Formats: sequence, structure tokens, C-alpha cells
Amino acid sequence: MSQAELDKFKEDIKSVSQKALDYSRLLRDLDHYRLTITINAENYKRELRDISGKLPQDDLSFLETFFNDCRLFQEQIQSDLGYFGNGAALLEQALSAIRARVDIDQAEREKRLERWIALVGTGLAVSGISSQTAGKPVESIIDPKQSLDCPTAGVTPCLTYSVVFVLFHVAVGAIAALIVNGIINWRSKNVTK
Repeated sequence: MSQAELDKFKEDIKSVSQKALDYSRLLRDLDHYRLTITINAENYKRELRDISGKLPQDDLSFLETFFNDCRLFQEQIQSDLGYFGNGAALLEQALSAIRARVDIDQAEREKRLERWIALVGTGLAVSGISSQTAGKPVESIIDPKQSLDCPTAGVTPCLTYSVVFVLFHVAVGAIAALIVNGIINWRSKNVTK
């Protein structure tokens, strides 16, 4: 995943997180309204019974219309809560999917970084070991008979020897790192099969 894609996913996480928070707040408010209607409808029903008890000869059935309408509102809100609750679950799933993608990419980047550090460490270790060997392969390549006593040999042979010496040992370290990288790649391909 490129840095641009990663940045886009981060923005998506912020955006979807904010939408999920707003959505949850609206669902909470809707449920609060449903509860308020339920409480007020029960209070209305109780008061209606009290009034009907005090006025048994009057027909107060027209006042029951409000109570019946309240039940319809309650049922509608309950239905909306179920429907919109699914939307909240979808937002959470989208958020989880984006986070998982970012986590996977981050783990892959960390793995590549660890591999790179291991390869550089291997190369440096092999280079250091090869530079300390008693055989002095670079010295025998340049001139096996010449002694490089730098103060007496002069600047040019010493600089030539130093550059070739360093390049040789860096090459030995790089070859060792490439071999280790090949082994790691071969092993990871066999593990995933």
C-alpha cells in the first residue's frame, strides 16, 4: 500500500468514525423519543381512566384516539430503530475492515523493515569477520610480495589498498546478505504453500 493510500485510509477512518458517532447519537436520541412517548402515553392512559371514572355518563372515547396514535408512533420508532441499528452495525464493520487493512499493511512494513535490518546486520557481520581473517585476500590480490607499511610505502599504494580492501569486504557482506535474503524468500514461499 502506498503512502497516499495509507493516508486515504486514515482519512476514511476519521470520516467513518465521526459518522458512526453521529449515527449512534441520533439512534440514542430516537430511542429517547420512543421512551418519552411510551411514558407520556402511559401517563395519558392513566389520566384518561381517572377522568372516565369521574365522568361515567360522558362519552370520552374521542380522547382515546391520541393514545392509539401514540402506539403507532411507538411502533414506527421501534421499526426505525431496528432498521437504523443495522446501518450502525454496517458502519462499525466498515470501520473494522479499514482498520484491519491498515494493521495488515503496518505489519507488512514492519516485517520488511525487520528483514532489511537483518540483512544489513548480516552483511556488516560477514564483512567485519572477513576483514579480520589472517589470509588477507585483498593483500594477496594486489601484490603478494609487497608489504604495505603505509608510512614507508607511500600514499598511492596505501589509498589503493584501502579502497580495494573496503570494497572487497563490502562485497563479501553484500553477497552474504543476498544469500540470507534468498533463503528467507525460499522459506517464506514454502511456508505459505
